[in-house]
Amino acid sequence: MSTSIWLSLGLLLFSVALSFLLVSYENFIGSPDAQRCGIDMPACPFGTHCGNGYCLNTQPPALPANTGLPVYP
Repeated sequence: MSTSIWLSLGLLLFSVALSFLLVSYENFIGSPDAQRCGIDMPACPFGTHCGNGYCLNTQPPALPANTGLPVYP
């Protein structure tokens, strides 16, 4: 029983350390080509707005044209 408690505690500590590591690299989640924006940074170009530190497109996503393939429910 004692071994399972130590194993559980070790797994918990490993997961907490991994989460801190992922949070420290959070700025790599965005696209490398995306323009950054926010306080003390340049404004976003026309047609975009600042969201979560990146310039995002203001146009809603559009579906592709109908390909003619049959769609079954």
